Amino acid sequence: SQLQQAILEVDNLQTQRDQIVDDMVSGRVTEVHDVMVAAKEAQLAFELLLEVRNKLLESYQEIMRMQV
Repeated sequence: SQLQQAILEVDNLQTQRDQIVDDMVSGRVTEVHDVMVAAKEAQLAFELLLEVRNKLLESYQEIMRMQV
């Protein structure tokens, strides 16, 4: 459930980033700083989720290699 919640949060951040970029292109947002912060936040959240997924896969593979 925590992984699912993290995925939803990353999706929300990416959606917010897309919205603020669209707002900037249309002229509703004039602060480039806000756009850059939203983009970086979404990127970092995605990278963190990717690393967590990689660690889970490594752990699963290690368990599968164990002899009983």
